Amino acid sequence: MRRTALVAVLLLLGTACGGSDGGNEGTEATPEATVDAPQAAEVGAEVPGDPVGIAAGGGSLWVATWQENGVSRVDPATGEVTAVIPTGEGALNVAFGKGSVWVANHLEGTVSRIDPATEKVIADIDIGTQPEGLGIADGFVWVTIEGEDMIAKIDAASNEVVAEVEVGSEPRRLFVADGIVWVTGFNDSTLTKVDTATNEVLDTAEVGFGPDGISAGLGKVWVAALVGGTLDAVDPETLAVTESLETGSGPVEVQVFNDLIWVADQNDSTVMVVDPETMSVVALYTVGGGPREMAYLDGVVWTTNEADGTLSKITP
Repeated sequence: MRRTALVAVLLLLGTACGGSDGGNEGTEATPEATVDAPQAAEVGAEVPGDPVGIAAGGGSLWVATWQENGVSRVDPATGEVTAVIPTGEGALNVAFGKGSVWVANHLEGTVSRIDPATEKVIADIDIGTQPEGLGIADGFVWVTIEGEDMIAKIDAASNEVVAEVEVGSEPRRLFVADGIVWVTGFNDSTLTKVDTATNEVLDTAEVGFGPDGISAGLGKVWVAALVGGTLDAVDPETLAVTESLETGSGPVEVQVFNDLIWVADQNDSTVMVVDPETMSVVALYTVGGGPREMAYLDGVVWTTNEADGTLSKITP
């Protein structure tokens, strides 16, 4: 797997250093909550080639496959792969918006744009070293450039990069909402707030150790601290970590679905459901090996499972 060894080393370093809160000494982590009986998710589909990124759109699931260097289109009703679309080397993340599927090709340094009607790549955009996270809003596609400590802004009308913004060290993922791009900096454990209109950094703050996944909703920004093993609730105005829940050994992805917080743990192969009001775990699902990302479609939560080449299907 692409980062398994690195995460294991960082976990050891975090333990040796005696902490994993990324500098938020004033925030006490809530003890890890458990549920009595974890539920087993269904195997929803088999997708070979190390499935990593996933997006829902146009009635389909779109899955980035690291080893296959492309995107698999999955019928959510049958779990069948209906098309395999080559994009670029190291297809890592995928997003659906502006009538297209957008793919970050991590090793090739490009973003591919796919027409879902023809299932063909209609544009390849040179973006920089190691693109990873994707987000779409207001006619623009935002991309984290992990190897250059910045994010890039693509105009979907022209397929051209129109802005680049310096952010934290090794930016992994981003989330765009309400005129703000939120970006996690894995190497320096930061959260950066960027104005989508001016392309200016508004604020930067420390969060849990080794942040990766990020989402926003229900009045908070939610950060999955992969190395620190926490879910951090962040005030969007002050960027202070207001609460922190110990989730497991490798929380990599976080999403807000149905007024609940969903956290995928790649080391424990689980998906945890958290009540944002009480910061307590209300459900726990076992999924396939090494879950990486989640998508929501028609009342179902889907996870990509990189280690065993499957998608898990959770019907709450």
